[in-house]
Amino acid sequence: MRHDLRQLVQASPLWDLYTRKEEYGSPHLDSHGRFPSSASRWKEIERPMVSEFLVKHGYTVEYPEGRDFALCLTHDVDEVRPMLSHRFQSFLSLATHLPSAPSRGRKDSSLPWFPRHYRDFSKIMDLEEEYGGRSSFYFMATERDPFRFRYHIEDLAADIGEIRDRGWEVGIHGGYYSSADTQAMRQEKTRLEGVLGTKVRGYRNHFLRIHVPETWACVEEAGFLYDTTLGYPDRPGFRNGMCHPFRPFDLGTGTELQILEIPLCMMDQSQELSPPPDLWQRLSGMMDRVAACRGVMTVLFHTPIFMSAAHRTHLRLYRDLLARARERNCWITSAGEIADWWLKQGY
Repeated sequence: MRHDLRQLVQASPLWDLYTRKEEYGSPHLDSHGRFPSSASRWKEIERPMVSEFLVKHGYTVEYPEGRDFALCLTHDVDEVRPMLSHRFQSFLSLATHLPSAPSRGRKDSSLPWFPRHYRDFSKIMDLEEEYGGRSSFYFMATERDPFRFRYHIEDLAADIGEIRDRGWEVGIHGGYYSSADTQAMRQEKTRLEGVLGTKVRGYRNHFLRIHVPETWACVEEAGFLYDTTLGYPDRPGFRNGMCHPFRPFDLGTGTELQILEIPLCMMDQSQELSPPPDLWQRLSGMMDRVAACRGVMTVLFHTPIFMSAAHRTHLRLYRDLLARARERNCWITSAGEIADWWLKQGY
């Protein structure tokens, strides 16, 4: 954010929302140590109120090839093999949604009900390529987890190499215990870089665990270019009122950090209990508001939804989102490309 516009927000009632002041030392945390949307005094979280304020006061953003706004596609790679609970979900889904004759011809009808693994990342890239888009994949490079062993990152070297070679982004999905641990972030970054063969620039913490402002400071100290953890795990929306990338401001030190935060608008798992029509209506409304601000709509879809018929509702939602973005002259891209563009343009 330009200095004069930051000063404008600083003098407004929206400064507390922008800086997430209410999260500093808050005791209102969930079982994973996260600040939930229900604890916030800001209730209109599906409106990017700070970005709307900035646009009203002259903040303008341009995108490559004259695009009007951006859809930032991201995927967290939590699993590479189906858990027992996933197999149970597949069984229930199969029992309650037996494929009918008309549905067998749909593009997602070939998805297996009981997949052997969740490593077909080329399927995701092929889909995004159909719509002229790219995305970011965030892999875990730690073996510390409160629930179960996930995977050895070295075992995915070939998969990661294919993602890199096709021009998609590979970033770190920080460990559950790493959200305020600079040393752990550095170790995970170094480990993934050893597999990737190049620098890792993007970060998102597991379970969307973020401690304001400690996580931002750690991400910067660990040498990342950007973070994209700031989003509510329980509801879609704009956690600090921004639908534009920004540099976080630390109220404790009174300084602006140098990393870029690309705020997360929606995580697929936060929508599991919503019926599909409501789900699409909410996402469409948020896309309209982001487009009006010429902002960035960042979404998170976990990789299993592209590889199992039990998650076909979310896959159809993803396709619809891509189709609508293309119709609306949207730049469909990865978080890394968003960060590069933001820094190049000096926003």
